[in-house]
Amino acid sequence: MNYIMMLWPHANARYQNESAHLAEAELRLILDRVAPEAVITPEERMGMPMLKICVEDSLSAEAIDAVCG
Repeated sequence: MNYIMMLWPHANARYQNESAHLAEAELRLILDRVAPEAVITPEERMGMPMLKICVEDSLSAEAIDAVCG
């Protein structure tokens, strides 16, 4: 199953890049606990930065709550 987490874009490319790296690192920390097999891939669609999360089975409600905070 694939999930997409959209990130808020920023006009400053350097700030945008660092924000994306931070978001990916924080997401990895959370997913290591609830779905360690998850693969995170940075993507961009229509100018919107996103993180694609790939897992074999759908995430549990607990895992989704952990990711959403």
